[in-house]
Amino acid sequence: MSFQSSARGCELPPLFTALVVDDDPAVSATISHALRQAGFDTTTLRQHHDVLREVEGRRFNLAFIDVKPPDAAGLELAATLKQGNLVGDCIVMAQGAPFDTVVRAVKLGAYDYLQKPFNPADLKLIISRVRERWELKQRVRRAELQHAALIQNIPLLIYALNRQLDLCFINKTVEEMLGFAPDDAMLAPRWLVERIHPQDRDMVVALFERSFETGQPISTQSRLLHRRGAVVHGIVRTIPYLEYDTHAGHIRRLDGIFVDLTDRIHLEQALVQSARLKTLGAISAEVAHEVRNPLMSIAGFARRLEKKSPDTPEVGIILRESRRLENLLNRIRDYLKPVPIHAREVSLNIVLADAHHHVAPEMEARRVWCAMDLDEQLPPAQADPKLLTQVVGDLLRGALQATPPGGTFHLRTYAAAGKVHLECRHPVDPERPLNPEMVLLPFDEGGFNEGLPTGHRVVTSMHGTMQMTQEGDEVVATVSLLPGGEEYDAGHSLAHAANGDAAEPGAQQRCFEEEAPVLAESVFEDLFARALRTGRARGEAVSVILLDLDHFEACLAHYGQAWAQQILAQVADAISDVLNRDPCAMVFRHGPQELAVILPNAGADAAMQTAEALRAAVADLRIPRGTPPDAVLTASLGVAVSLPETPLIQADMLAEAGKALFLAKQQGRNAVRCALS
Repeated sequence: MSFQSSARGCELPPLFTALVVDDDPAVSATISHALRQAGFDTTTLRQHHDVLREVEGRRFNLAFIDVKPPDAAGLELAATLKQGNLVGDCIVMAQGAPFDTVVRAVKLGAYDYLQKPFNPADLKLIISRVRERWELKQRVRRAELQHAALIQNIPLLIYALNRQLDLCFINKTVEEMLGFAPDDAMLAPRWLVERIHPQDRDMVVALFERSFETGQPISTQSRLLHRRGAVVHGIVRTIPYLEYDTHAGHIRRLDGIFVDLTDRIHLEQALVQSARLKTLGAISAEVAHEVRNPLMSIAGFARRLEKKSPDTPEVGIILRESRRLENLLNRIRDYLKPVPIHAREVSLNIVLADAHHHVAPEMEARRVWCAMDLDEQLPPAQADPKLLTQVVGDLLRGALQATPPGGTFHLRTYAAAGKVHLECRHPVDPERPLNPEMVLLPFDEGGFNEGLPTGHRVVTSMHGTMQMTQEGDEVVATVSLLPGGEEYDAGHSLAHAANGDAAEPGAQQRCFEEEAPVLAESVFEDLFARALRTGRARGEAVSVILLDLDHFEACLAHYGQAWAQQILAQVADAISDVLNRDPCAMVFRHGPQELAVILPNAGADAAMQTAEALRAAVADLRIPRGTPPDAVLTASLGVAVSLPETPLIQADMLAEAGKALFLAKQQGRNAVRCALS
């Protein structure tokens, strides 16, 4: 038999639940009344053997259980409720119980003992102690959660290392600072050691070892490597864990932090560069004033001597050196001229594609290839698109000149440390070794480095940075720009946008399709028009290929939209693999099931060979079409060519390629047709 009494009539619902097990109704009523006053929703039961059946599926915060001597009936019930996690804290009650019964109750998990008969003050004291204990545990738990949240979200990299320099802990800041999920970092052996810059690694590892041996904290400047390769500057500090391993005789663990100082380092570099420019400006003005007039006098005197004694070689040397000094002064003057910046949000990927398109014929002539790794989720940068395209073009030409025929240089874009980055890697030119201190200053005479000082000046004027370093046998050029939405100073604000300026090449738009590794349809028209203009200017053929998947509508109806997206991605991958052989080719989305390929400097024969390779690549995927069961997905392709002697406009080329595609469909599909054949 059981009955329930609850505090549901109160204005607020009770926060806790309690169970009372006692066969004396008066005792049960007294305890229940005290519990209700303390805010408990109370259930009372009289018989021990009814408890487990009655409380099935419920859990109580507190239980009062009567224990009957001499066999201490009720202790087993208390133990069962605790082991089954059916109650939180248990208070045992007994009248005249021996001391060993009390000890046994505590060993079984009872929180307290209430001697019967009891007065109301003793009962209230026990309930009050239980509540205070719970509140203390809750405060401790809240403090632990707040501490954990602080550790996880503080803008410092917090880590712990064991004696083998494996991670014991790393906070979530690693994701934003270095691009790794904490779980991935924890699973990798010696992960933190591997992320230290190779030039700093031995030094930092030695300091870790010393901190383990001496128990003293260490602090040093170091560099870590972002997942995308960016360098993160900062300070490494360790705090030895104070628990010693008595068997091994050394510190068990190093706790530590890494403070990211990248922005500060970049600011200092910018300030240093700004100071250099100001100093250079002052020097150049002084040089121009003090040297130019005597220089002109010397040159004029040498010309008069040359007329009188044309066979004297020394006169030619004087004239040549005079011209060289005059050119140096002119370069410094031009370098220090203010650069007008018209900044807006720019897709660095599109700027890179545009610059690559202009340099592609030179690459093909030298048989040099370019491997691109573009971040499809790259945020826009804040820059002047025209000037940035010129800077990137100079970088590409420099890489092209330094790369031997048949070689490859590498380009990649990525976001890290709150900036948008372009990295260009190419071999070191043995005839022109890199001097990082001088390569970005306007003292180089000729050669592929000549445009770099101006490019550096332009990037600096856009509040970005440009760095040239040498890593082993490679030169690494990195352009870092502010992300879109970051404003310049008042002189370089985006006020020009309010004047209705037309969109520039590279203005922010989606560069890649989200579901397939191809260029977006929105950039096709612009890049196709550029390819045709370049072809006409250089007297070269330009070809376009339209690729359409056969029976795609039926497949879509049979398999659904999710299947379609996966298949398009597979087809795009296969096409990209084929086109990787041609550094100038570009592939675009051109409709729901259609792709377009632009082939600069490619006539009908080359375009047909490429189209046939694309057709075979799609068929070789062996993607089931659905009906009939053994049928596979294929593609039909149409080719159109604009020849130097009979150039076509963009609309006509697409119309001709469309007709050729229609003919391939009519003649059985899985075929290639050319508008000129």
